[in-house]
Amino acid sequence: AQSDPAASPTPGFVTGIKAVGIHVQQIDRTLKFYTEGLGFIEKGRLEHDGSREIFLSLPDAEPTATILILQDAASTDAEGPAPLVLSTRDIEKAVARLQQLGYATGEIRAMAGRKIAVVQDPEGTRIELYEAAGRQP
Repeated sequence: AQSDPAASPTPGFVTGIKAVGIHVQQIDRTLKFYTEGLGFIEKGRLEHDGSREIFLSLPDAEPTATILILQDAASTDAEGPAPLVLSTRDIEKAVARLQQLGYATGEIRAMAGRKIAVVQDPEGTRIELYEAAGRQP
């Protein structure tokens, strides 16, 4: 008997995460934050119906991503989980780079053996920088 693919925990119709969109008002200012501050590189641009899109990626990005689906008191709190979580090999260097460029950053906190720091892009999007346990600078 064949099993129902819709009942499977991995039905197979989703094969990966292509992109995460961030809506902004000042695209050039925000582009500078992600490229100069966080090390993303521009991969392409698209303009249509009065909208501009800039595609960014990392030169040495991890091959997978995670979607967080949250429902708890912290998800509406300014200190709750950020909608965008970026991993880093050296959180101290990442935070120092953003501060050097004049961006405000939160303090680096240890949490269950890993380190996190919450920053905001120029449009106010909260970003969590994440360094896994056991990483060496």
